[in-house]
Amino acid sequence: MTKPSERIVVFVTPAQKRAIAATADELGISVSELMRRAVLSFGATSEQVKAASIVDRLNAPRAPDALDTAHARAPASLPCSLAGACGQRRGRTLAGE
Repeated sequence: MTKPSERIVVFVTPAQKRAIAATADELGISVSELMRRAVLSFGATSEQVKAASIVDRLNAPRAPDALDTAHARAPASLPCSLAGACGQRRGRTLAGE
């Protein structure tokens, strides 16, 4: 099992904190372990966690793609001198003449 490394802050009342700590103590586990088990038993499956991760990545802001940026800046048509002599390569046309 991967060692937990991320932190989630949960605000509770002092009475709730005492009740949570007492429950964890009765079970012989840490408050963190109690909270993990409670959340996982609530119905969040690994598939739901994976789906949430995918959604997070899809919704994350992305840096502009360099090729798309260059394409957007380029003129719609290039002069023949920049477009490879209007389709000719090494003295021949594309039709093989």
